[in-house]
Amino acid sequence: FNLAYNLYDTGKRDQAVKRYEEMLKQYPGSKFVPDTYVQLGNHYFDVANILEKARSYFEKAFATPNPRIKSYALYKLAWCDFNAGEHEKALKKLQDTVELAEKQGKEKTATDLKNEALQDSIRMFTQLNRADDAIAYYNAKAGKKKQTSLITKLGYAMADAGHHDNAIKSFRYLLNDNPNAENAPDIQQAVIKSYEGLRQRDNVNA
Repeated sequence: FNLAYNLYDTGKRDQAVKRYEEMLKQYPGSKFVPDTYVQLGNHYFDVANILEKARSYFEKAFATPNPRIKSYALYKLAWCDFNAGEHEKALKKLQDTVELAEKQGKEKTATDLKNEALQDSIRMFTQLNRADDAIAYYNAKAGKKKQTSLITKLGYAMADAGHHDNAIKSFRYLLNDNPNAENAPDIQQAVIKSYEGLRQRDNVNA
């Protein structure tokens, strides 16, 4: 495992993949098997861009009992779904990742993964055009400061995607929640731009 890891780290990826695959065949009971599944999954996802092979290794990693491996594999499976255009499934897996991470307590790796899953869920909610569900979810799963950050990014993502109604809904929520926030003028300007995107000039003037 260490040989394969170091080979990969020095750019000898083909050799590393071969070593990882040899290790799985020769030592199926090794404690390094779950990490090997992850390494191979990441290779086929990030480098080789072979989605189904990546998914296969991440599914094997998810089937292991190690909570750290399990939650990370589920997070990567969410991105496999997203890249395959299955946005509803991707969102569900990210939400399940958050649940698994929460069960691991305040361990840093789990906390970081939870925060990353929450952040990445913005893309899924935007693709699905579901601001109400996103706002409710972030209020349930994030602290106050994090909620504000996530909903702000959601609003801008909705606007960029042309989902102006839901962008306005997100921005209005923020303004109602804290009308005196430091970035309130920027949020108000974003509302105006979304109304312009909807060609609702009466609301722009108001």
